[in-house]
Amino acid sequence: MWLLFATTGMRRGEVAGLAWGDVDLLAAQVRLAWTLGVVQNKPTWKPRPKSAAGERLMALDPTTIQALREHRKRQTEERLLVGSAWQRRQSDWRGEYRDDLVFVWPDGSLIHPQRLSKWFARHCERAGLPPIRLHDVRHTYASAALANATGWHEMKLISQRLGHANIAVTLDTYSHVLPAADEQAANTLARVILGDQPGEASEAG
Repeated sequence: MWLLFATTGMRRGEVAGLAWGDVDLLAAQVRLAWTLGVVQNKPTWKPRPKSAAGERLMALDPTTIQALREHRKRQTEERLLVGSAWQRRQSDWRGEYRDDLVFVWPDGSLIHPQRLSKWFARHCERAGLPPIRLHDVRHTYASAALANATGWHEMKLISQRLGHANIAVTLDTYSHVLPAADEQAANTLARVILGDQPGEASEAG
């Protein structure tokens, strides 16, 4: 679960609400069409992510796919041990439901999304890491992705992976944390326009 957060930038509700029917282990893809949110402190199913753009198909890297394969194997073993007591259907307080969630309790029951945040905070503390929110993992993913983007096409792809309505949302949200990118752009554009490094041009003149 933590690996999925780190390698996709998925929102908490998207991970909490992920079902095995959304995961294609052979094609290495995940489809995000539902989220498990919280309304009045109760887990609540929402039939699509935060925005229309949030409903998306996302590729997964080999390491994450392998981790999901191993997780599914362990979950299948747990399901066999629990037998008929296994809760395949995960319903919310309104009666809305989904079947076969990827991340559940050992008896198949629904995990409250807020518990994921509490677990994450506990792991950070035990590891001696600075306290950050689980949602900050998404910010880290987006910032790292944008910092390594080599062009407009990649930036647009990152925006799509994050489930933003458009690339403007991505840039408005994350570009301010990348001051080095602005400096790099300034130097690159100077070379394109002037033909030489500014220092080299002045020496030649």
